[in-house]
Amino acid sequence: MNDRKIAVIAQCDPNGVSAIRPYIDALDIPNGYEVELIEVRPDGNVADTYQRAMEASDAKYKIYLAPGNILIRLNFFEEMLRIFAADPMIGIMGLIGVKQLSTTGLLVASTFIKGRLLYTDDSSFLGEDIEGATEEVMVVSADLIATQYDVPWRSDLFHSDCLFAEAQCIEFRRKGYRTVLPQQDDPWLLTRKRAYEGG
Repeated sequence: MNDRKIAVIAQCDPNGVSAIRPYIDALDIPNGYEVELIEVRPDGNVADTYQRAMEASDAKYKIYLAPGNILIRLNFFEEMLRIFAADPMIGIMGLIGVKQLSTTGLLVASTFIKGRLLYTDDSSFLGEDIEGATEEVMVVSADLIATQYDVPWRSDLFHSDCLFAEAQCIEFRRKGYRTVLPQQDDPWLLTRKRAYEGG
């Protein structure tokens, strides 16, 4: 495992190119680190696709991006590394999450959704405030999942594009790792509009 390497694993749009590809070089890369872009096409089973991409990369740090998503926080990598370095028990960092998951198992059906996103129509999702520099949550959304450890994705259980993000957070939790959200003054991710209606 290369602890000076960051893999950005981005789902492609229908044209076969990830949204972040034209923008990846604009992001600040911390000194001594390298970044690789791995573009993937899930074909319905996101967990299986992410599992194969995870196995194909020797990067310690991996960032999984949903289709159409673009990192707009130029020093995102530095912020991510700082959060992971502060506590080796932090396994996952996301940008949207909840402390208590809905009984449906879906984050979007949960209340008190935390975090921020900027949408491509210039509107934004401004969830509940984060308490402190980071806040522990139960699960994060599939918009962005950053990890510092490789934990197998449950491709054996989830064969579609639903529940894989929630399940991955639970797998990390079972191994004793924490899942957190960072404090965002302004949204760090540009994405397509999603149905986040937490109260």
